[in-house]
Amino acid sequence: MEGLLALRIFIRVIERGSFSAVAREMGLSQPTISKQIRKLEQSLGTALLTRSTRHVVPTQEGLSYYQACRKAIAALDEAENQLNAGAERLSGVLRVAAPAAFGRLEILPYLAGFLDRHPALNVEVQLSDDIVDLLQSGIDVAFRFGQLLPEGAIARPLARLPSRLFASASYLAARGCPQSPGELAEHACITYQNASGRQRFWTLQRQDQVSSFLVNGQLSCNSSEGLRAAVLADMGICFAQPWLFREELEAGSVRPVLPAYHLPIMPLHVVYQADRRGNARVMALVAYLEQCWLEQGTLPPLTAE
Repeated sequence: MEGLLALRIFIRVIERGSFSAVAREMGLSQPTISKQIRKLEQSLGTALLTRSTRHVVPTQEGLSYYQACRKAIAALDEAENQLNAGAERLSGVLRVAAPAAFGRLEILPYLAGFLDRHPALNVEVQLSDDIVDLLQSGIDVAFRFGQLLPEGAIARPLARLPSRLFASASYLAARGCPQSPGELAEHACITYQNASGRQRFWTLQRQDQVSSFLVNGQLSCNSSEGLRAAVLADMGICFAQPWLFREELEAGSVRPVLPAYHLPIMPLHVVYQADRRGNARVMALVAYLEQCWLEQGTLPPLTAE
């Protein structure tokens, strides 16, 4: 088993490019990580890594060996899980990535039931609105919104979600509710900002008619968590997908604005590397979450507009 540990350490060092990062990730000391790599190189009779003060990169032999090891370890893990599949005993580690707000509201609340079913399984969840590299981060499965998907990965669509406009009931009571898109210019609109800049226009669609409208506001934010917090603080109107305010919409503390309109459709995909195709842990989690979302009404059918 020590040999398998060394291979797993080697794989993660290649993917993370750092002994210290892998030591933190695996709960081991950095000298232990170095020792395992050194013993592996000695047993193979060749250098697998080139080390500097800041980076660890594979040699040509190391890269070839890494590719073979990654496939072998993935196959070994999958074989173990397939043996346990009949008894629904999944084991090992499942690494999941998701946007911060979606993960907090629509993944983490359901994981308790999934882990109860699989007590030998550990799940690591990375929540970030940044697009993480599946290979470098060792991610088994990711949930992503939008059309920009990693090259070479498997991406299966789960739903097509329209974004709509929302504001708190308190804000609308104080400022009034716009009756047409043109009135948005008179309201505090909380806009989304990313690397390409701050939004100045919202493109709204009503049936087959699509138009862009100028929006004003003092606040912009680069995350759904920030948009949510701002709306709940009565700071204005934002666009979002309904799941972001599901509980508040049910309670009436947040209300739709211009409900006849929606913003462009945003697809949600489940994404994984090709060598994770058919992986028992990945497939079990995705099937479980889809069932939860179906029961809660979180995601509309894939064909819904």
